Amino acid sequence: LPPFPVTNEDGAAAGTFALSAPFPNPVRDAATLRFSLPDAADVTLAIYDVLGRRVATVADELRAAGAHEVAFDASGLPSGVYFVRLTADTRQAAQRLVVVR
Repeated sequence: LPPFPVTNEDGAAAGTFALSAPFPNPVRDAATLRFSLPDAADVTLAIYDVLGRRVATVADELRAAGAHEVAFDASGLPSGVYFVRLTADTRQAAQRLVVVR
């Protein structure tokens, strides 16, 4: 093994469970959501408003281990702060997403 961990572009160690910050952020119309999984898992990637209501489901399916990238169309959301939540089996991660018009 190398003396240092192998990382992806966002600095997360390869083969780890991670949700990267949405890009771009703030977003006007569309954002790219990136995440990585150490092994295959049933994944739910959803968007929540500040009151905790789910406003969109971006992915709800079995995903293989590795890095993933999903496009999110934010054009139907009003301006505000939202949260992207990744759930895979028993693990969860969240990132903030700001929508501006």
